[in-house]
Amino acid sequence: MIIELISMAPSSSQSTVTLWGPLEYLLKLSPLIIPLFVVGFGFWINKRIASFTAKKQVDHTVMEKRTSIYENIQSELNELYCYLMRIGDWKEFTPEQILQKKRTVDKAMYAGKPFWSVGLFSSYTQFMDTCFLTHRGHGKDAGIRANINRYNSLGNWENRFVSFFEEAIERDIISEKFKELEISFSIDFGVS
Repeated sequence: MIIELISMAPSSSQSTVTLWGPLEYLLKLSPLIIPLFVVGFGFWINKRIASFTAKKQVDHTVMEKRTSIYENIQSELNELYCYLMRIGDWKEFTPEQILQKKRTVDKAMYAGKPFWSVGLFSSYTQFMDTCFLTHRGHGKDAGIRANINRYNSLGNWENRFVSFFEEAIERDIISEKFKELEISFSIDFGVS
């Protein structure tokens, strides 16, 4: 039937029947193509901007939380390192104070674990496992991995501190693990 209509030549007595093909539809819709494209592209751009803005806000919040945690532990973390390396003001601390500093740092790091990268947290646990022996038995504190003979002659020494120590770890290993931890902090803060 369509073929018959198309093949019919219009005569003066017959009314003209026109069928629209795809080209005719395209020509009629062409004034709408550009505005539709602009609207669609604008919608896509707005979604991208909103997504980018939301990600930036989350990144900013995470960075603020990391900064807050680090500001609260940086001093204690450095003091742990100094005590085990016997540098700086290490002689001012007792083993009991060092274990308390470890608890303070652990509490902050584990509470803030969701804000740190897996790499940083791994470096942190490796450093702490190098410096302290944990899980020494029910009711026992972590043991400081250091040569007790380097500490028991200090003026603040008490005999009860003997139980605070475990077999020493070489200072080079402690230094290496601390450096790895510092690098991990730098990466999480976007400095390296």
